[in-house]
Amino acid sequence: MNVYSGAERRRHPRICEPFPATVRSVDVSGTAFQAETVLKDFSAGGLGVRLGQRVESGARLFAVVRFSTAMDPNAPAPHVAVRGVVRRAEPQPDGLWGVGVQFTRHRFL
Repeated sequence: MNVYSGAERRRHPRICEPFPATVRSVDVSGTAFQAETVLKDFSAGGLGVRLGQRVESGARLFAVVRFSTAMDPNAPAPHVAVRGVVRRAEPQPDGLWGVGVQFTRHRFL
């Protein structure tokens, strides 16, 4: 496996915490779905998640992210709702899909 060692290409710094997220979108067959997942990374411009559903590049995606890694889902924590466009969907060795999303809108809840 090749490891990229060049200059950082991302425009925004990333937070790499497993914040829980609820994701809604449409898979490649056109079927709407909702999935509970955790973030791979998060920045001012987008997020990365792993999904069991395959989504196409260009698909619209909605997510609500809970900014807490506390085990108690009822513990108070800030939330943000985001809308975005899938920019990347790559198959992972475990059968999931690595999905990169660029934000188009966001709102703190």
